[in-house]
Amino acid sequence: MKRMSLLRICLLAALATLLTACGSIEKQRPDTPPADTPVEERDHGSISTYRFIPPPPLEESAKPDRAPSSSAVSRLHADAKKQLAARQYNAAASTLERALRIAPRNGELWHSLAVVRLQQQRWEMARNMAAKSNSLATADRPLQARNWRLIANTHSAQGNQQSAQEAWQRVRALSGS
Repeated sequence: MKRMSLLRICLLAALATLLTACGSIEKQRPDTPPADTPVEERDHGSISTYRFIPPPPLEESAKPDRAPSSSAVSRLHADAKKQLAARQYNAAASTLERALRIAPRNGELWHSLAVVRLQQQRWEMARNMAAKSNSLATADRPLQARNWRLIANTHSAQGNQQSAQEAWQRVRALSGS
């Protein structure tokens, strides 16, 4: 008898947990506007179920070479250029990192951060940032040439002349000379 009541309590607890989980709805935060998400309705007898259809991808995400442009990113990039000109390398790096949090697929920002790292004599970081910029700027040959120029300079600074020559060959190929 005691075993039966314990089993019933466990079953009731499991049923209550399932019902609670099924009835929970993700609440929207009050500070966000309602989303205009298309909804497809399907009716199955007396219970209606809804399936959310995701919105189509944005044009900018379909074009990886085109980084999103916003006034905040432009302002941060301009501020970083001023800091770089004033030889405030740590401030410039910080500003560019903030801009990259907003627009992580912006090849120009990655190149600018590579320039800052070059000025800080952080050769490996500068090369990695330039390579990242190249991977995002597949259609921007002038930016790629600037990145390869930077990569060549980092190799030269470290005394690796063979790698520097290979990078300069890439620069010439991209520049068309």
